[in-house]
Amino acid sequence: MAAYAHFKHDTRGQALGEDTSSPFNLWKVVTALLTLCLVDQLVISLFYWATVHPTLDPPHNYWRIMKHSFIVPLLLVDWLLGKIVIEYRHVWGTIFYLLCYLSLMYSYSSNVKQIYKISGTFDEPGNWAFIFIVMIFGIASHMFFSTVSKWRHQNSSSTTASAALAKLGEHDLILVVLP
Repeated sequence: MAAYAHFKHDTRGQALGEDTSSPFNLWKVVTALLTLCLVDQLVISLFYWATVHPTLDPPHNYWRIMKHSFIVPLLLVDWLLGKIVIEYRHVWGTIFYLLCYLSLMYSYSSNVKQIYKISGTFDEPGNWAFIFIVMIFGIASHMFFSTVSKWRHQNSSSTTASAALAKLGEHDLILVVLP
């Protein structure tokens, strides 16, 4: 989505569209996808290494290790280098996604076979506790990223404004043009 938006803007010279209340602007879709991917991969990686990996039989292949460890640092670098703001109010998308994932895991484990040894068949309270912990951890990680995102953008805005004001002298005139 981001590559398509850059192609339209940089190569074709088309405007990216006005900021409207529509949820289908490309920058809004990119923000939502990055938020879901970041929270999802963090949850998956931490719970994989804490609960699933120790129960698997060696040898552990390269692909299994890479898909559960390499994606999170790449997403974090992408998020830290970009100016995407993760907001508190977007937690509803994260909750919806986690509910879909957990209901899929529950229904598949109940009817076909268990996905993870820890998930079992959900006959024991410990398995329901696992679902509750995943849900709480997903929401908490979204809130953490929202807090860091808010802090990053507040500091960058204040630093930019402070630098601009520091360049002004005592006798400089600031002209404000109102529409």
